Amino acid sequence: MKGKTLHRSAIILIVVILCFLFSLAAFTGDNCEERQKMQCRANMNSLASDLVLYHSLNGGWTDDQSILDECAHRPFPLICPTCRETYCIEISEMGYRVSCPCGLHGYVEMGKVSWIESEY
Repeated sequence: MKGKTLHRSAIILIVVILCFLFSLAAFTGDNCEERQKMQCRANMNSLASDLVLYHSLNGGWTDDQSILDECAHRPFPLICPTCRETYCIEISEMGYRVSCPCGLHGYVEMGKVSWIESEY
């Protein structure tokens, strides 16, 4: 019985180590850049949704990301994972535009994204 338990424990340990190694590999090279791009675009979509909610509650737009972060109850501001800066929010007569601060990941303008959805 002890032999089977030891064997099972060894198998579980091997699986855990392999999972750890695979997760490390996922954060290296091009895959890391792809993840950063996806995270940045998700952040811009979140801010665009926050803007729409803010507009519906307050009757106007805001270009102040800290207000949006507060409304969304975020403890930390959303930042681009590549350049680590907050997003650019532009307000015009036509509505809003949320763009990546380093210009690498596109923008969301009035709910429409600048990238092709298959790239996301």
